[in-house]
Amino acid sequence: MSDDEILLRDDDVMVITPKNAIVKGHVIVAPIEEYKIIEEVPHPLLAKMFQIANKFSSVLFDTMHCQGTNILVQNGVGAGQINKRFSINVIPRYEEDGLGLEWAPKQAEAEKLDAAQARFNDVDSEEREAHVIMEQKKKAEEKKETHIIKSDDKKKNYFLRSLDRVA
Repeated sequence: MSDDEILLRDDDVMVITPKNAIVKGHVIVAPIEEYKIIEEVPHPLLAKMFQIANKFSSVLFDTMHCQGTNILVQNGVGAGQINKRFSINVIPRYEEDGLGLEWAPKQAEAEKLDAAQARFNDVDSEEREAHVIMEQKKKAEEKKETHIIKSDDKKKNYFLRSLDRVA
């Protein structure tokens, strides 16, 4: 990455203009820590990366007056991923720019679609269950904090009452 220009860098993420940019304004959002594919990236970091990609997309609209952007993830070698690290490409687009990023969709087999739907349902169920558990933990922590505050208030009130008696 020594030939790439770093536009933004913090502890988690960097944004670069690649040496071999597809078009002027092409930027790449990448995590500092190396993750090979999107599935390895922790959810909070992934959310941050997409927020940054969204902001840079807006900047491209404002500064380069593009008519659109492609926010592109090439997840794995089979999807055209060239770099060893997962990244998000933000590419400014113009009518008839000739980039050719379009593709013709193909119809999947019914069996494969059914299997994928079943797996999505399993994942959705697991996600909902994890969300419920996280909410329960959060409520328990809030209740614990409230209890601590109430205990502290009682101590303060005791001390204030003691001072009132002395005065």
